[in-house]
Amino acid sequence: KGKSGGGGKYGGNAEKRRRSSGPLPERAVIVSSNSPSLCSKATREAVRLLKDALDHLAPKPVVAEETAEGDTANNRSAGSGGVCSALEAELAELREDGGGGGAGKGKGKPNPRRIALHSEVTRGIALIALPGPGTSSSSSAKAKKSDGDDDNEEVEDDDKEDEDKKDDAASAEASLPPPSSLVRRVFELHSDPSDSAPVARFVVRMLPLDFICSPHLKPFQAKVAAHLPGALADAKEGASWNLQFQNRAMSTLKRDDVLKTIKEIVKPLNLDLSVCDAEYTIYVEVNPMVCGFSVLKGYEEILHECNLQALCNSLGRTAESDEDDEDEDDEEQDDEEDKQVEVEAEEKAQEAAA
Repeated sequence: KGKSGGGGKYGGNAEKRRRSSGPLPERAVIVSSNSPSLCSKATREAVRLLKDALDHLAPKPVVAEETAEGDTANNRSAGSGGVCSALEAELAELREDGGGGGAGKGKGKPNPRRIALHSEVTRGIALIALPGPGTSSSSSAKAKKSDGDDDNEEVEDDDKEDEDKKDDAASAEASLPPPSSLVRRVFELHSDPSDSAPVARFVVRMLPLDFICSPHLKPFQAKVAAHLPGALADAKEGASWNLQFQNRAMSTLKRDDVLKTIKEIVKPLNLDLSVCDAEYTIYVEVNPMVCGFSVLKGYEEILHECNLQALCNSLGRTAESDEDDEDEDDEEQDDEEDKQVEVEAEEKAQEAAA
């Protein structure tokens, strides 16, 4: 009863599963819903929540004051405002609409700077891609300019200008908040005691992956060795940590191997492994698409194990009824029934005329 006909791992619903859009993301957020049928709505809601969190975390650009010196004042402000301007350009690209099906308009290739659906890693579990600090829109624009410009002198001028902005752009990109910061901000906004606080409707869990690699042991070991010490840089000696391991339909990485790898990296930091009430939680996700991890504080108390519905329920807030969505479904069903009635009526009229 649980599987429908049609063959394949997921039966008749296999074709409805949204496939990968583009290469492996640099950073991501795993999103779950109450049922696979609500995955699309949960994905759109999660993208909107992440963009709202980005708006709250994004610094405002520095605006140069107008003075009698005119251009001279603007030139002086360029050094201090360059980073903010570059960051604002990056954030503007992140806010572009990309929450639908993952692919961009026209060519069908997603903008790598967007917060957008990447794929469903397993049925009903969405992977939302976020750009990493290694992605450079300024260098991309430079490449496009060089490829499409036939005037060598203009290309050289543009190259010089790009070189001047390179350091500012790199600093701006490094300031883009990681998924863990965005998810934490989402939970902070939902924990607001005021009546105007948002309430999650379709999203159940939002699991940030600040660092991503392929779902195999050696890439995971390399990624953890490179980034875990930095992620725990603020942890004081003797602070407690534990592991939350989530494996979805993959056997290439086992919990024991993951724990052993992390212990070896954490040992020089003099941190204590704790089975409960740990200050730091290292969340590791393994699925057919990616392996990723994040270091989270307040995993149980503040983030409710990254369960947004649990947070809202603990505050006694429930989402508005889904009457609007039910109405849309009813309207679609009514339209289908109306079309069927029209077809039957036309057939009967043709039979009567014969």
